Amino acid sequence: MNTPESWNEAYNIACQETFNVTEAIQSIAKIVTGESLSVKRIGPADEEQMFDPGAMYPSVTRGPIDVSKAMKRLSGFVPTPLEEVLRISCEWYEKEFMTNEESRAEFVDEWADNLFGEEEDLDDERADIKEDVIESVLSAFSNEL
Repeated sequence: MNTPESWNEAYNIACQETFNVTEAIQSIAKIVTGESLSVKRIGPADEEQMFDPGAMYPSVTRGPIDVSKAMKRLSGFVPTPLEEVLRISCEWYEKEFMTNEESRAEFVDEWADNLFGEEEDLDDERADIKEDVIESVLSAFSNEL
């Protein structure tokens, strides 16, 4: 892979499969729980939002990431199948979550920020609810370990 022909170039290193966020969520749920999950889209698709730089990735509106250059120019590069990438990632997060108390707290805090919002943006009641949820989740896992 490390040859002068491959230097000073940018490559897309990704899986070859085309997928969207809903499919990724469904695959992750199946890996984590062993059961299928039905994900419903809320509200109609907003075409302007689809092209917003802050929209979720990957997006089928932007098309698949092209890895052909990497496959041609980086000898030995073979994209890992999406299902394998998701499985390996889920296993790593589960192990890290269950064995590393500091990482677990960081994961839960970040999840709570995404769910409730940043602390400075919350009123007192919502901030208290967020704190209670974080405490409950961390407590539940502490008791399980």
